[in-house]
Amino acid sequence: MNRLPSVTTGVRRYESVLRAALASAGIVLALVSMLLPRDAPAAATPASLARLVAPDAVAVRVPHGWLAAPPPRLASGDRVDLLAARSQDRAAISVAGAARILAADDDALVIEVAADDAAALAVARAGGYVLVVLLRPAP
Repeated sequence: MNRLPSVTTGVRRYESVLRAALASAGIVLALVSMLLPRDAPAAATPASLARLVAPDAVAVRVPHGWLAAPPPRLASGDRVDLLAARSQDRAAISVAGAARILAADDDALVIEVAADDAAALAVARAGGYVLVVLLRPAP
C-alpha cells in the first residue's frame, strides 16, 4: 500500500510551534508586568459625604431642575436658605434655613439640612413648588 505525501501546508503545519510561541510571549509579558516598578500615583479616593454630615442632619441632593433660577457660584461649606414658590402665588415659604453646601456641580447641589427641612423640601416639590437659593454672607 502506497501512502500519499502530506498535503498540510501553511499555518496548520506550524500550529504547535505557533501555539508554543504565543504561550511563551504571554508568560514573558505577565512576568514583565509583575516585575516592573509601579511609579504611577494611586488615585485619591473621594471622601465620603456621610462623614461630612452632622449627626443630627441629613444630606439631600437638589437638582438644578428644581430651582427657579441657576444658583449663585457655591463652594463647599457655604450656607444657603431655600425658599419655595409657585408662579400663581405671590408669597414664598422658607423650606430650609442655613443649609450647608456639601458639594456643588453643574447639575445639582448636595446640601446638609435638618430632617424636618428635608421633609419640607419633599412636600414643596410634591406640591409643584420651585426652589429659590439665597446665599448667606460668610461670617
